[in-house]
Amino acid sequence: MWRELWLVFRWPIAVVVLAMLPLAGVTLPILFFLRGLFLSYGLVALIGSTSGAEILCTMVILGPTCLLTIPILFVLGTAGLLRSTESSPSSRIRRALCCVSGLVLCVFLDQAVVPQLLTVLLKGFTATAGSG
Repeated sequence: MWRELWLVFRWPIAVVVLAMLPLAGVTLPILFFLRGLFLSYGLVALIGSTSGAEILCTMVILGPTCLLTIPILFVLGTAGLLRSTESSPSSRIRRALCCVSGLVLCVFLDQAVVPQLLTVLLKGFTATAGSG
């Protein structure tokens, strides 16, 4: 559980910390570049030498994390870059609560739904391979 929390929350925490620095206009784009680089490298490494079944498994494994955390990362980064134009603290609190709830949902999906879905998917692959 703690490992999953760290994997999901590490990039958004880095965005929030870097947004507080005076050089947020430089550090946040560098962080976005690194996140995109690591994500694309991981996807290419997983998909590069696999067939269709492994690509589907990769989509199940990486899906919730990519679909939920990447938009949250950009919302937090944009808010950090535009923090001087922020009008009310209530909108910051509301945005933070939405982001944290999305990240908690991602942790839940990675812990509860992805293993079950992957088990069903792998059973389907073995049944298909055994009959074919």
